[in-house]
Amino acid sequence: MDYIKNPMEIENTSMKIIESEMGEHNFSKEELSIIKRTIHTTADFEYKDLVEISKGAIEASKEIFKKPFIIYTDTNMALSGINKIALSKLNGKAICYVNLEEVHKEAKEKQITRSMAATIEETKRRREIQDQYNKEHNIIPKTIKKSVRDSIETLKPADDEVVFGICESEDEYDVQNNIEALQKEIMEAAQNLQFERAAQLRDKIKELEERIKN
Repeated sequence: MDYIKNPMEIENTSMKIIESEMGEHNFSKEELSIIKRTIHTTADFEYKDLVEISKGAIEASKEIFKKPFIIYTDTNMALSGINKIALSKLNGKAICYVNLEEVHKEAKEKQITRSMAATIEETKRRREIQDQYNKEHNIIPKTIKKSVRDSIETLKPADDEVVFGICESEDEYDVQNNIEALQKEIMEAAQNLQFERAAQLRDKIKELEERIKN
C-alpha cells in the first residue's frame, strides 16, 4: 500500500474526503472552506449543522487581515493549529498567554480562570498603548455617565456576590475590554457545562453593554 507522505497532500486529501462525506449543503465556496477546516480540526461532522456564519463576517475578516493583526488564543492547541506561514504572509501573529507564569499567578490569586487572567494581562497592555496614544494626540477618554442611584447600588453588599474577575471602570475603553473578557469566559463556562456561571456572565455582559449605550 502506498502512503501519502507530503503534509500538504495529506491535508488536501483529507479536505476532499470531508467534503464528500458532508453531502448536500448550501455553503458558499468561502463558507465551505471554513466549515471543512472546522470539521478537520474537530473530527466532528456535526459542525456542518452547528456553525452559523453571520452575513458580512467573512468580508469583515478580510478587511481586518489587510492590516497587521494579532490572534489571541486561550489554548496552546489552538495556537499550534494556526498556519504560521499563512499568518506571516498576512503580517499577523498569534499569541497564547495562558501558560505564562504571571497569568498562572494572577488566576490563582483572584480565583479566576487562566483565560480570564490572560485577557486581563492583554487588556493592561492595550491600555498602556491607548494611554500613550491619548497623550501624544491630546485625547481625553469619554467617561460613561451613571446616575447617583446606580452608583449607590454598586456599593451595596450582596448576600451571594458573584465574582467576575474584571477591573470595574467607567471608562468606555475599559468596559469594552471587560465585555470581551467575559465573552471568552462564557464560552469556557459553557464548554465545562457550568451553565449557571454562563448565565451570570451573560447577564453581566448585558449590563456592561447597556452602560456603553447610555
